Amino acid sequence: MNILITKFKSLGDVILLTPLISNLKNLYPNSKIDLLLQHDTQIILKNNPHISKIYLIKRSKKSKIKNFLFDLPVYLKIRKKKYDILISSDRGQRGSIIAKIINAKKRIGRKNIEDIDMNKNFNYFFSFHGDRHVIDLNLDPILILGKKIKSKALEIYPAKKDFDYVKKIIRDKEFIQIHPVSQCGYKSINNNLMAKIIDYCEIDLGIKTIITGSGEKDERKINEIISLTKSKPLNLCSKLSLMETSALNKLAKLLVVVDTAVMHISTANLTPVIAFFGPTAVNNWGPWDSRLFSNNYLRKGGIQKHGIHTVLSKNYACVPCSQSGCKNSGVSNCLQDIEFSEVRPIIDSYIYG
Repeated sequence: MNILITKFKSLGDVILLTPLISNLKNLYPNSKIDLLLQHDTQIILKNNPHISKIYLIKRSKKSKIKNFLFDLPVYLKIRKKKYDILISSDRGQRGSIIAKIINAKKRIGRKNIEDIDMNKNFNYFFSFHGDRHVIDLNLDPILILGKKIKSKALEIYPAKKDFDYVKKIIRDKEFIQIHPVSQCGYKSINNNLMAKIIDYCEIDLGIKTIITGSGEKDERKINEIISLTKSKPLNLCSKLSLMETSALNKLAKLLVVVDTAVMHISTANLTPVIAFFGPTAVNNWGPWDSRLFSNNYLRKGGIQKHGIHTVLSKNYACVPCSQSGCKNSGVSNCLQDIEFSEVRPIIDSYIYG
């Protein structure tokens, strides 16, 4: 059996597909599971034993027609494989067009509200998202195929060389990983607060902190945070690959993080998470304890837990707003207003039990 899964979003979205991939392989052990992804997201699936092949298309600012023509050779190559099952995990025209080109026997997609005609290219649909977690949404195809879900665990596979490299850096020291950055600036907390968290861990608790991030934008923000600290955290921003960052995370005592892909990597590693949420809905995107089956997150602010993970958000009436900051300003007051007095007891609960 040949199965193709498509996902054209970010690294975080791709790793949230791994429970679907592992369940499909468990149900159809002799199947070949392929993926069609944006070219810069495949790294998060490196060494995944359940995947046969990954096809890539590039992100582009071209028109939709030019993008389609540019990617057409990839689509035609995939068509020749004659897939039995296509799972189009994104809502949008591209997935529907691919479904028409590939013409798999079973075509599972998400309904296109903007263009109802595009829905005709699928013969099965995901259920409504609503208050469900994305992991539950992604596993809909298992139920559509009339099968039982065996696991909701996220998976990531750093190599031995990744662990060997980071072990040389940390030298078996106990540490807390701090990942204070996201691709979306409006998901960030106040720099002063992050500096206080680092100093509390380093000075008061006597636990080393290691900061991770990547790219010039992350470097600027992290340098601003470090300039506000009294301690000397180890700054590894832009010094680790994604899989090395994953290996580092696996060895961490705790991850303190904003809403970003590293948070989901930590859930795959079963490393406890303290995550700051604001505009994003926790019940849809909160860190998932991979050992659990049910989603107990609610669509509100405040402190919420899911197994070993904790989410902190201001209990404002507007949370979550699903906007790019307050009135789409790029700044989220619900995150900027979080105070250290709210964070400290949560950190203590992980250190002292």
